[in-house]
Amino acid sequence: MSLVAIIPEQITKRFSLQLQGFTPLQDMEKLIPVLESYVLFADRATAEMNKAWKQLIPYVILVKDDEVYVTERLSDSEQRLKGLLSVGLGGHIEATDASDSITGCVNRGMHRELREEAEINSHGKPPMPIGIVYDDLTDVGQVHLGIVFIKELSPNDKVKVKETDKLKGYFEKPGNLDLGRTEGWATPIIQFLIEQDTHAEEEVQTNM
Repeated sequence: MSLVAIIPEQITKRFSLQLQGFTPLQDMEKLIPVLESYVLFADRATAEMNKAWKQLIPYVILVKDDEVYVTERLSDSEQRLKGLLSVGLGGHIEATDASDSITGCVNRGMHRELREEAEINSHGKPPMPIGIVYDDLTDVGQVHLGIVFIKELSPNDKVKVKETDKLKGYFEKPGNLDLGRTEGWATPIIQFLIEQDTHAEEEVQTNM
């Protein structure tokens, strides 16, 4: 039996965490007490079928200068997913990631998933949480809640996906990505990043 971290749906509603798309949280500290009090571990197979539970997924965006790391599906068991783009690396928080706190548990799960999915040669800042992402438009999305992190890379840092037979990875500016090809969570996050870039450019113009 594989155990994964979940949070009951009624708790996400009570604390206004169940919001369609990407929700930036200015104060991520407000999320921690909710997670500390209500996160449970449940059988993954059962959780996949239970819409009353949201499986927690650390979702890390790698940023280098004004570009994000993109993964493109080359092949998949489902042909319909071929060619789709994602901007996040991550996966389930497992019972083996258990720590003295939920924050530690989330961080352990996040770093384990990063090690499993990619080779990241970076000595930069650790990933920083910036918000949550949720998609209630698909069966898969309805049983997952993403905790979104950004990791800023240095110009010389290298990233390489491990499953090169299934994925292709590369850096690209968010504004150059085709939103018609992005996976569920990637779309609202890319839109957020484009808005951030636009605001930054406007501030530069204003200060000139």
